Amino acid sequence: MEIRIYSGGAPRAALKPLAAAFEQATGATLAVTFDGVAAIRERLGSGEKADVVLLPAPMLEAMGTALVAGSRTLLARSPIGVAVRRGATEPDVSTPDALRKTLVAAGSLAYSDPKLAPSGIHLTKVLANLGIAEAVLAKTVLRTPFDGGVALIARGEVEIGLYLVSEIQAVDGVTLAGLLPAELPEPALRIAAVDAKDHGRRRDGRHPRHRVALGAVHDHVRQPRVLQRAQGVGGVIGQPRAVAELDRDRPPG
Repeated sequence: MEIRIYSGGAPRAALKPLAAAFEQATGATLAVTFDGVAAIRERLGSGEKADVVLLPAPMLEAMGTALVAGSRTLLARSPIGVAVRRGATEPDVSTPDALRKTLVAAGSLAYSDPKLAPSGIHLTKVLANLGIAEAVLAKTVLRTPFDGGVALIARGEVEIGLYLVSEIQAVDGVTLAGLLPAELPEPALRIAAVDAKDHGRRRDGRHPRHRVALGAVHDHVRQPRVLQRAQGVGGVIGQPRAVAELDRDRPPG
């Protein structure tokens, strides 16, 4: 069976090794399409089909009835980190006050465009909470990783980048200086859901393929060795208590 997954770019580094292990363990094939969050919504709206959609929670909530009711399950948290060029002095970002001083003192700053990526929306709120949104506006470059945002830091064109850890680790020439302080608002959650197209129970009484697909992916990523691997590439997989809704709705057998 081929399982079609549409995903934003943040989980790319984690999904690639997990996909190979999943295929070996289950015999199923994962066909993963990575694209911007807005682009995925447009593609699904135009009629493209996916078995599983992997996006931040607010984006899935906005899709409403395009997704099967009760199918959402927490798969991972995507922490946001601070990136500098490899070899550069790593700034202090350990507390909100330290992060504030670092960003104000930086010559330039980059993060994802909030019009294109949910992490950009989140960081806009973080900068406002820190009280420095206006102070850093003129020196900020809005560029998603898809468009080379993290690469700007690697080339020395921008001093500091604020991106999801998995996006930072996917680019050579940069160093992860640290995560956003724990006192700041939590970053977006990565939630999986199934596309609602042709979603009813089949005439033979068996559950549709996308429901089985999400269950298979969910079971795989909860294995201890998979959890450890995902954490190594900037993802924190959700714990069992966070996925009770899917467990209640799982098809038998």
